[in-house]
Amino acid sequence: MALPRTGENHLREVINKLDNDYVLNVNEEDYVKYLIEDNSLYVPIVHFDEVRIEPRKVLVDAEYLPRYWMANKAVERTVVRYIIPVEGDTNILNCRPSTILSSGSGHFHISHGCVYTDILVLEEDSEKVKREFENRKDSLVKMLGFLEKDIRAYNNSLPETIRSIFAGRKEKIKRDNSFLTGLGTPITAHAGIPRTYSVPTVTKRYPQPENRAVGKEVENLTPTMDAQRYAQILDAIHTVGKMYESFPKVTKGMDEETLRDLFLTQIQTTFKTESATGEAFNKNGKTDIMVKCGEGIVFIAECKFWKGKQVFLDAISQLLSYLTWRDTKAALLLFVRDTTMTAAVDGVRDNIDIHANYKSTEKANDETWFNYKFSMPNDPDREVFLAVQLFDFSDK
Repeated sequence: MALPRTGENHLREVINKLDNDYVLNVNEEDYVKYLIEDNSLYVPIVHFDEVRIEPRKVLVDAEYLPRYWMANKAVERTVVRYIIPVEGDTNILNCRPSTILSSGSGHFHISHGCVYTDILVLEEDSEKVKREFENRKDSLVKMLGFLEKDIRAYNNSLPETIRSIFAGRKEKIKRDNSFLTGLGTPITAHAGIPRTYSVPTVTKRYPQPENRAVGKEVENLTPTMDAQRYAQILDAIHTVGKMYESFPKVTKGMDEETLRDLFLTQIQTTFKTESATGEAFNKNGKTDIMVKCGEGIVFIAECKFWKGKQVFLDAISQLLSYLTWRDTKAALLLFVRDTTMTAAVDGVRDNIDIHANYKSTEKANDETWFNYKFSMPNDPDREVFLAVQLFDFSDK
């Protein structure tokens, strides 16, 4: 199964069904944003840390048993079903990514709200069963990575595709109207055509845009991120980081940019109303992760390998230099590879208060997730919330 609703055909069909007056009067940019949100895809979150098992007894025909058993009739054995909860649209997991493993996705099946795999226990060797499950889980994680890459490429292509189709439809209507006007005869007005035009309700992700024909002025407020949403984004980053720590084969050899994409995809997946991008310019440089709401920036993160005290302090300065006065929520993600986690954690704790803009240490969420308050480099009275999260991506 390919990615649902992909390609130009679906979008062209949706736009071509719109009434001519609607196309001419609706706020074009708002409608484009609506279509982007309505057609964007998100990989669901697979909660590997919440796996559970359901054992059951089955009869196994003799032909499926080892030859050395010399069995001539069915034998009762145990099947262990590993069930992993999934948050989000599990239908996406039915999609076939452009890159696949020769061994498949680990024999996982998709059900409502979960994925599961059955392991037939011929010999009661718990270690062997656990190894088999870990191997299948590794395959699933890799397949999820391939799917995330395809979905990210698809989502990134949406804005240009939608704008092109919408602009083409609008120009065609204008050309047709110009022809009719050129006939020099009044056009009959159709009764019942509304003077204002609303956009269809977006499913969950994006609020219904206002039509410019309504003529209502809306105050342009600068968006900010509340503490709850900031905590949710940090928690999503922490969750995906811990998950990938469990699969060193997946992250082995990855550079900063590739590791960053793992976290960026998680943010895009979890939070539907903000626009999360990587390698985005803001103020004095190009930050690794930026979350925008409308035209405003509400969250910025920088990703670095842990390389000691000075690189750590320089990374904080670099991150602060990207912030404007309105950007007060930030995070520094530290990937630990060439040293121990203990050394890196101690390095953060022992050196954080040396930084010139350090103000205070807040309550930590985890032994590798710390929270601090800093000040803006050019405004000591403006507080910045900075989370520092460390992740063990050792190749060993």
